[in-house]
Amino acid sequence: MQNERHNALFELKALENTGFFKGYASVFNVEDGQRDVIKKGAFSENLKAWQAKGDLPKLLWQHSPSAPIGVLTTLQEDNYGLYVEGQLLLDVTQAREVYALMKAGALDSMSIGYQVEQAHSEGTPKKRIITKIALWEVSIVTFPANEKAKITAVKAVNITAPRDFEQFLREAGFSRRDAVSITNHGFKAMPLQREAADLVRLADTIRELI
Repeated sequence: MQNERHNALFELKALENTGFFKGYASVFNVEDGQRDVIKKGAFSENLKAWQAKGDLPKLLWQHSPSAPIGVLTTLQEDNYGLYVEGQLLLDVTQAREVYALMKAGALDSMSIGYQVEQAHSEGTPKKRIITKIALWEVSIVTFPANEKAKITAVKAVNITAPRDFEQFLREAGFSRRDAVSITNHGFKAMPLQREAADLVRLADTIRELI
């Protein structure tokens, strides 16, 4: 089968000085620049196979097998997409350069290398609906195709009062009016500390509902 690539834009909101990051390498039900749409469940069989081996796909720079820049520590499907946590190895020169570019906002894209194992076409013009994938690597790259997948934040966020939640929504792109309205109607007893990735998923869910 032919090796293929699927690009995904990420938004870096923070980066730990250890090189740790988290976000989405792929987002479901979004048509990318190659007219491909990956469906929920497409990775599930392959992820089980990786788990059985006690391993995860490689983390590369620009899809180059000769340029590993770190390790993936978590890889799982949720309702939104393929969730990733990774660690750039800052003892590696290329990883340090990638870290500096990410921190400066000069790099904002990830891509997956994979083989399509099951797909069909639908719609006019035709788009390919991918329902089964063999994933073999995740890369940090320069140019995106899928504009929905995001590396969210990489540090915890303290939410102790409604104003904290309102500020988070403003930083996630909501207008002040919407942030105030959502906070007034939706803020409950939030945990004192939430992972930023969890909050970004929440923000994306709210955005779909309004």
